[in-house]
Amino acid sequence: TLRLRHVELFYGAVALQLLAFPFPFFPWRTSDTVATTIWLASYGVLGIAAFLNRRIVGIPLIAVGMASNVIAVVANGRHMPALPSALRAAHKHYTVQFNSAADAHPHVPWLVDRWAVPRWIHVGNVYSLGDVVIAAGVILLIAAAMRIRESAPVASPAPTVRRAATGSSEPMSPELALVSSDEDAARFRAQLPARPWEAFLPTPA
Repeated sequence: TLRLRHVELFYGAVALQLLAFPFPFFPWRTSDTVATTIWLASYGVLGIAAFLNRRIVGIPLIAVGMASNVIAVVANGRHMPALPSALRAAHKHYTVQFNSAADAHPHVPWLVDRWAVPRWIHVGNVYSLGDVVIAAGVILLIAAAMRIRESAPVASPAPTVRRAATGSSEPMSPELALVSSDEDAARFRAQLPARPWEAFLPTPA
């Protein structure tokens, strides 16, 4: 199976992002300066987690996408710029929302939120080149996990014993061998690990 190392770092990063940008029903609010600082700290935690899991397929690509987003944020005053054209296409109307800010002339414009998620995706917003790279990394990660699961060895079936005493070629199940007294069943029982209930089985004639 595919196992992530130090999963607690991923949980910690999510907790930091919820602390920075809480849901409306949470009992606290965080100022913009503090929120963006905590958001950047959460990406630092995710970067450490990605480094510790760098040998897993897809994780390095996810890290590249995260780095792209951080560069855009740091270069534009700790907010991810969103082009007005992308906001209009996504039917969004705001100046600043969470860590996103509308900006028609951002720095490093090729790394900012410049496209709108298709309208048929109801939770859609705007996205950046870094988001595309992150999504590609997640797809690779899921594909790798599925491939590992499909290639896992299948447990071999329990051995059977053929009943030579009767001349039948019908296979004998382990359960039948345990209660049978013929010669083949006795040999089969001798190959099995010791079991407490064998003391109550009949002794072969």
